Amino acid sequence: MTVLLLIIVLTFLVLVHEWGHFFVAKNSGIDVKEFGLGLPPRAWGKKIGDTVYSLNWIPFGGFVRIAGDDEDSTPGFPIARPGHSFKEKSFFTKISVMVGGVIANAYLAFFLIAAAFWIGLPVSLESFPKVPVRDSWVAIVGTIPDSPAREAGLMLPSRLVAVSVGEKKIAVNRVADVQILIRSGAGNPVTLYIQNKDGLETSYTLMPTLSKDGSPPSIGVELDKVGIPNYGIFGALKQSFTLSGTLIANITTEIVLLISRVFSGAGSLESVSGPVGIAGILADARSEGWGPLFFMVALISMSLAVINFAPFPALDGGRLLFLLIEAIMRKPIKPAISRFVNLAGFALLLLLMFFVTYHDIVSL
Repeated sequence: MTVLLLIIVLTFLVLVHEWGHFFVAKNSGIDVKEFGLGLPPRAWGKKIGDTVYSLNWIPFGGFVRIAGDDEDSTPGFPIARPGHSFKEKSFFTKISVMVGGVIANAYLAFFLIAAAFWIGLPVSLESFPKVPVRDSWVAIVGTIPDSPAREAGLMLPSRLVAVSVGEKKIAVNRVADVQILIRSGAGNPVTLYIQNKDGLETSYTLMPTLSKDGSPPSIGVELDKVGIPNYGIFGALKQSFTLSGTLIANITTEIVLLISRVFSGAGSLESVSGPVGIAGILADARSEGWGPLFFMVALISMSLAVINFAPFPALDGGRLLFLLIEAIMRKPIKPAISRFVNLAGFALLLLLMFFVTYHDIVSL
């Protein structure tokens, strides 16, 4: 089921991306020769107008073939009608076609975030202090390394409903309540009562430990007050507009910092998740409900938009860079050069995918 969810999500996101290119090209008077679901070889196809809509045997992603874009590198590619080729269009039309996929992924993320808020998305109430909530609780959002909580293997995030120090079980609805109870226990065992999504409780009894700096006994949990904001449709759209801009900025910053750390030798790519890691993240989000799942798919879609905009060969940003170089030089780049650079970029992307997938597997 987890693998199927991954295939459905990634295929959907890739199709949305390719549809963005398709939509802009069609509306710019460019012939689109094929729009395919899955990857070749072709299993079925039907021509409607000038476009073949196809189903392909490899059930992953999709593609769009735009006349004049890759006909030089594709044997037997149909020749475009005069005036309807990508190569014949203006510089700004070409740019519009190239960024169409990125914009489609960004728009999709925006509406998915709005849907997540409308359906119900748990958030830290510190970030939403004045928003009415339909439900709220104390959540265990993290554990400290080498602590009793980490050794107990608590599921994260967890909904903490009560704490007992001794025989009395006390319901908690504030982070401060938990902290006071643990400190008042004078180092005695602490029992945490955690509720799952079905309302069933599981208890964990932990022995607080003293820290080296002399602070009060601790069990090593990181707590937060979490709630589900009560947004209507328009409130969800407004919140999504604000959050989408923040996410684009944060994702872009993180990617730039990651690349700079890797090339400077101060970091590694081990923090990057591949398909196996993404599958686990999606499965966890789905277990929390449709709101968290929609939000996670939105994050992946937004990340794809930002990554595709990077000026790297084989990505949309790399093709944009080629268009800018051609505009400055006032002559097209030789097809053999562009094919070689894109092929090399694609090979590097495959190598990166292999690395992060291998790391995902060995980390299981």
